Amino acid sequence: MAEGWDGFFMLLEKALDGQVFGVELPLIGDELKDAARFIRDLREGGFSNLSIVDAAAGTVPYVQQRIFEAVGPGSGLNWLLDRPDDNDSIIDVNDVIVKVDGVVVTDVTNIASVDDSIQFDLYLSQDTQLLDESIAFDIGLDGLGLDLDGNVAVGMGFQTAFGFGVSKAHGVYFDTSIGGSQDFAFDVSATLP
Repeated sequence: MAEGWDGFFMLLEKALDGQVFGVELPLIGDELKDAARFIRDLREGGFSNLSIVDAAAGTVPYVQQRIFEAVGPGSGLNWLLDRPDDNDSIIDVNDVIVKVDGVVVTDVTNIASVDDSIQFDLYLSQDTQLLDESIAFDIGLDGLGLDLDGNVAVGMGFQTAFGFGVSKAHGVYFDTSIGGSQDFAFDVSATLP
């Protein structure tokens, strides 16, 4: 599972860098790809937590706990949202939703059997935060002869919902259908200090 997590998010990171963050934007240019680290943070945090092997490794509660530790409160990321079906305003390990063969399981310590798949559903979000990077100012209008010195303050946030699992028939997979019509959304703001 750790290698599947790492591989998927590495692929997503490369795709976003080239197709989204590599696009020349007014004021920002193409330097946003160096500043947008949230996919890398998610990849590295999940991979390092899932790679830790101890006596409980491989059990559903172990994987659920490791995912929670990677993205939940106190993780450094703090991106996990309250699961939409309970809305108890408490973010805990139960907000990493476990599905066995497509059915939500509430007691992960008592899973009798698995016919095909185990899936972990996550609802993640990060509010727009000012990036630490100073991005060179580029107004994108060379013909006007404007010469300005300074940096652009860039803020970025995102919201996503996805399932991550392993199937006996198909191996490691990602399910992007749990978030409804919006699989992944991010927002960018750029201001001149």
